Amino acid sequence: MNQKFIVAQKMESNERENSIVGTASTQKMDRDKEIILSSAWKLDNYRKNPVICLAHDYSSLPIGKCLWIKTVEGSGLRFKAKFANTERGKEVYQLYSEGILNSFSVGFAPNSGGVIDNPTQREYKGAKRLFTDVELLEISCVTIPANSDAIVD
Repeated sequence: MNQKFIVAQKMESNERENSIVGTASTQKMDRDKEIILSSAWKLDNYRKNPVICLAHDYSSLPIGKCLWIKTVEGSGLRFKAKFANTERGKEVYQLYSEGILNSFSVGFAPNSGGVIDNPTQREYKGAKRLFTDVELLEISCVTIPANSDAIVD
């Protein structure tokens, strides 16, 4: 007997407002051997200018804005992005809607004393850098993220 199975994933999105929910960062060691603790994020300045960029391109206009953002202790940084009603904004939203684009990345700046190089704690074994205090500058839509868990929900 032949059986066929279909695995469906539901993306948390809202087509009326061109928005999606995703994870911008987790505490997982990324491809650069860096870890950003969930408790490290300082979000006050980002909330004043909650931009969503394309591929960390600071010289181009944003493609959207962040409607809300929160840290989830031990898990990471979650957010809701609303894409602009521009050609680029619509195009990027469409790529996420079709499952072609799936990931995000964060632009951030470490605060003074907020970086530990080559941490020695067992739970951070193999990490080159541990970030304990950082300011979020922007969230970007990217094709290949440093953190493989920074994806659409």
